[in-house]
Order: sequence, then structure tokens, then C-alpha cells
Amino acid sequence: MKIIFVGASMGLPREGCEYEDTYFYKFQKSHKDVDCISFFKRAFTSDGLDGLFNSYIKYYHPEIVISHTGATDCAPRIINDKSLFWKFMIKIVNRLGCLKLFWKIVKFFFKRSPNRVYVSVDEFRNNIIGFTNKLICLGVDKIIYLKISPYGNSVVVHNQYINDNVERYNEVFDEVKEMYPKQVEIIFPLEHATDADYLDGMHATPAGHDIFLKYINDIIDVKKLLQ
Repeated sequence: MKIIFVGASMGLPREGCEYEDTYFYKFQKSHKDVDCISFFKRAFTSDGLDGLFNSYIKYYHPEIVISHTGATDCAPRIINDKSLFWKFMIKIVNRLGCLKLFWKIVKFFFKRSPNRVYVSVDEFRNNIIGFTNKLICLGVDKIIYLKISPYGNSVVVHNQYINDNVERYNEVFDEVKEMYPKQVEIIFPLEHATDADYLDGMHATPAGHDIFLKYINDIIDVKKLLQ
């Protein structure tokens, strides 16, 4: 049996959380008869799901796909530095050696907006529905979406709209569950998270990863699936 994990940095190691502390590592270690495949990538957004499916996932034919995406999509930005204009500006300023000054000026004139995000909620909805449709057509038995964890206070004090956006984007997962009740499962491991569950207000501690692992194990009966 093959299980594919998809997501951004929430599933990856970092300072204070070694690879051996991550829920992906612990899951594969505890289920040696399962072929666990990781497609985690820092700053990954749902815009990348279609390309990931077309380039990789469809050739693996997994029985289960676990997706941990959305946090990068929904975070309010000072500017959308992924847009062509700002990417060009940042490239030029960086070449001139004035990047720190550039960001000081930008932060003086621009404020974070709940609608200035990498992926709008409508685009996010289309991406998740499109990805789900493709997985079902491929024959995937179960698709598990982890809801976006609310950010800790250490992040909220600098980004006041972020958890409002988390709620809006998480509603998309509920919509998808209603559309595909047999194939889709939704879990919310860190629904009541505090700063104590995070290393930096957004990335889980090793203990937080253990909570992710428990929720995934609770919803996947590997022994039954392997029978």
C-alpha cells in the first residue's frame, strides 16, 4: 500500500524539531509495510497541487493521500512578493544591495491586508476541489485533509488578520467533505493550539507533531487496509 503526504513546511524538520520528530517520519517507522512517500516543500501552496499531481502523483497510484496545505496560501501579506512586478522589483533591489532598505520602505507604506495573500480563498477552493477530483478519478481510496492550524499569539500580534483567514480557508475543507463524503476525511489536530504547541507561533514542536500523528493514526486503520 502506498500513502502520499503532501504539504508545506508544517511537515518538515527545522530548528528545534529534527526529522525524527516529524509525524511523517514516525508514521513510516511505525508502519513498515506501507510505502510512505513525501512531497513536502517549504512555502508550498495549493497552486502547486495540480502540477504535483500531473508530474508525480498520478504515476504512483497511491491508495491514500494526506494533504497538509493552506497555511502559506492564506497568510495576509504586506505585499504579494510572488507577483511578477514585486519579484522583479526585489530582484533589482537585491542586485543593488539595498534589500533591507527596500523592506523598510515597503513596511512603512504598506500594511498587511486579509485579501493580500498568495492564493485567494476562491482560488484555494478551486485548487482543493480540482485536486480532489483528480485523485478520485485516479482511484485513490481515501483523501485526508489536515485543517490549517490557528497561529500562536507570537504571530498574531504582527499579523492581526491571520487567524480570521485561517477560519475562512478551513471552511473550504468542510465544503469538500460535503461534496465527497465517502472519499474525503478532515482532521483538525491543533484546533486549540497555543504558543506552547509551536516553535515559532506556526511550526509545531515535536509534541505537536505527536498530535498530528495521533489524529492520522486514528483515522487510518493500516492493519485493516493491509488485510
